[in-house]
Amino acid sequence: MSTLNVVAWDNNAQRLVRTAADPANIVGGIVLDQVVASSVALTAGTTSATIGFTYSFSSIGSFALVVNLTNQIDTSPQFQPVIVTSITTTGFTAIWNMPLDSSNYYIDYIAVSPVLSFVANVETIPITTNSHTSLLLSAPSYATIPQMTNLTDTTPLILHPINITSKNSSGFTSMWNMNTDTANYGLHWMATFTSSSVLKAGSTPISNVATSVTVPYIFPALASSNYAVVPRLTNITDSSTLYQPITVTSKTLTSFTAKWNQPVDSVNYTMDWILKTM
Repeated sequence: MSTLNVVAWDNNAQRLVRTAADPANIVGGIVLDQVVASSVALTAGTTSATIGFTYSFSSIGSFALVVNLTNQIDTSPQFQPVIVTSITTTGFTAIWNMPLDSSNYYIDYIAVSPVLSFVANVETIPITTNSHTSLLLSAPSYATIPQMTNLTDTTPLILHPINITSKNSSGFTSMWNMNTDTANYGLHWMATFTSSSVLKAGSTPISNVATSVTVPYIFPALASSNYAVVPRLTNITDSSTLYQPITVTSKTLTSFTAKWNQPVDSVNYTMDWILKTM
């Protein structure tokens, strides 16, 4: 465990906190989040990828990681859930079910050690459960992105992607398509409401029977056309929801487009998303 030897103001919690952040990352008495994001090319025919960070975090438990597939070229891309199976301070391994059918896929990831703009956590999921509730300050105002992990089992279930099925003033509930089969699954999640030239987040409504949504960016304009974006479906109204992988199919300076396989079955779906430039 790192020594919490720096005191700084936490803008989310609105209080002073102790932190292990490098003093060099403090500007005007405010500790900065350590965020690493990238979009990494994948190889056709593969079902896994091991990816290195450009930064070394202080410990495995000091940061949260979320990932998603991107394909901006193919007309009919695959829609696959992704689970993280190994995490180190300098990178991770992720797997998916079906071999990729082209060389046009990328894996977008965001890893964050939160202080200022993000809240985040790494939590254990009990065996034989298909949902988990996490505590979060003022949950409805945040875009919330959960990620399933299993760093122990040789052949973990690649669970259909997590949906957010509840948000209230104290937290949110994540849900997936089947019960976990061991006690080795975990949940990484991050949440933010920030909008800037390097970090954006939002919750975008989805029309009934839609299979895609295009998200326009509000000002300030993005500082770079190179960015990672990770979306998740949300439905906090319907008693049963669809579990669908999302593939990002277009990224520009002014918007991104995400698609999924099956038309949504009500007007109650939204897409939470977080974007970070590289």
